[in-house]
Amino acid sequence: MSFLVLTTFKVVKHYLDSFLARYDFPHNAEKLVNDIAFVKCEEPLIAPQLWRSLSEDEKLAVRLSLRPPAVRAEATAPRIIRLTPNDFVRTVTEMPDFIIQAFVPN
Repeated sequence: MSFLVLTTFKVVKHYLDSFLARYDFPHNAEKLVNDIAFVKCEEPLIAPQLWRSLSEDEKLAVRLSLRPPAVRAEATAPRIIRLTPNDFVRTVTEMPDFIIQAFVPN
């Protein structure tokens, strides 16, 4: 199971809102996840199991997307992480303790 949590400080919340407005949920949720993972992330980590499962073309697309923005050929993220609208929960009503402990300071 994986979680994608988007947070920001209240004073700059409009930046996150503006970014998310470009995605039509839940239809473009897969694009959002791939954009964050392969274009917007500062230090992406790709599990070895995922990397080994990719074709050579997919590996090249990932490598190209991870280049600095000024030298990227295009801003489109590769479609590596495949999702359907059913894979998403918009509102978490109950959080497991390990998540609460990870995100809530003591």
